[in-house]
Amino acid sequence: MGATAARSLLGADVRLMRDRGRVFRTPWAPRTLATFHPSAILRGADEAAQAELYRLLVEDLRLAAVA
Repeated sequence: MGATAARSLLGADVRLMRDRGRVFRTPWAPRTLATFHPSAILRGADEAAQAELYRLLVEDLRLAAVA
């Protein structure tokens, strides 16, 4: 989930860059993962930033797939 959804489900103190890739236990699911919304990658400042955001998203999705 992206930042808005993460704050909605996990609380206002969640910070995506700090907490991305971290697995949370919530009342709705035993494993909830905060990561970038895919559209955030397209809004990266330049191609290098977009590539880094994409890499981080893939890393998080791999973590979710193992769960």
